[in-house]
Amino acid sequence: MLSSHDTPRLITSLGDAEKARLALSMQFTLPGVPLVYYGEEIGMEGGADPDCRRTMRWDPAQWNHAQRDWVKRLISIRQTNPALQYGEVTVLGDRLAGNALGAAPDTKVQAASVQLDIAPRSGAVYQATEPHTHYTYFKPRNRG
Repeated sequence: MLSSHDTPRLITSLGDAEKARLALSMQFTLPGVPLVYYGEEIGMEGGADPDCRRTMRWDPAQWNHAQRDWVKRLISIRQTNPALQYGEVTVLGDRLAGNALGAAPDTKVQAASVQLDIAPRSGAVYQATEPHTHYTYFKPRNRG
């Protein structure tokens, strides 16, 4: 949980929306259910309690639309990838594919190590691919 009714809002704590987007990316891609406190998706600010309990801004003219679009993309990525819903953190080795949040940076694989060129204060979401037709690296988990 990155913020709540008892803590300063995420953007206020981190200092800007870019850092908040990165924190949300981490939250949406790690195991567990992401919790987004109301208003975080539109960039609401607020300090320590009771300032963090400001009323919801319903007027779209007051929203940070880049923040809202980012959260919508994260929700979509999570909903369309069972690994993000049911999976665990796994080192993927040489089985990496495109970046779900935009253009993929250069990926270098050598001796089971993955080297990514990702700019500071940014992130990337990669999806594993199955390179062979009759073999699977990623075994389905028992969800029953």
